[in-house]
Order: sequence, then C-alpha cells, then structure tokens
Amino acid sequence: MSADGDKDVSGGDKDVSGGDEDVSGGDKYVSGGAEDVSGGDKDVNGGDKDVSDGDKDVSGGDKDVSGGDKDVSSGDKDVSGGDKDVSDGNKDISNDVSHRTTKNDAANISYN
Repeated sequence: MSADGDKDVSGGDKDVSGGDEDVSGGDKYVSGGAEDVSGGDKDVNGGDKDVSDGDKDVSGGDKDVSGGDKDVSSGDKDVSGGDKDVSDGNKDISNDVSHRTTKNDAANISYN
C-alpha cells in the first residue's frame, strides 16, 4: 500500500516544468516590433502630385468702372463778368490843349 502513495508525488512534478514554456514565448513579440519601423519611409515621393489645382479662377477680377464717369457740366464758369468798363480810359485832354502854345503864339505874348 505504501507503493501506491509514491506514484501521486512523482506526478506532481510534471506541472511545474510546464510553467516555464509560457515565459520563453513572451520574447517573440518584442523582436517583431522593430520590423514595422523600416516601412515608415515609404510613400514620401507621392507628395509632389496634384499641384495643377493651384491655378485660380481670376476671371472675377474684372471691376465695374462704369461709375467712373464724372459730371463735368458744372465746370462751365460764368466769365461774363470779365468784360471791363474801359470808358474811363478816354481822358479829357481839352485842358492840356488850351495851355499849349506855339512858336508864333510865344511871339505875340505881351508881358504886362
């Protein structure tokens, strides 16, 4: 009967050795993390595409300048006041004529 008790103890050692297998499997995921870094350099030359859309519609730049016509009818000035009265320019020279003497008149002047 004592031989049957030894069999149960030796069977308990098998479960302990199986626990080490899960620990070694954990290292496999760490090495795979470095593989995705090399793929980060792709699709860089695709940035030069579709620059033809930079052409803008400038047809709306035409401005309405029809309002620039100015009313210059008020620019006509009244120059009727520019006529000057030159009637005062005719001088009365009758006084000057009466005081004039000739050589003959000078001979006839009598000194009193």
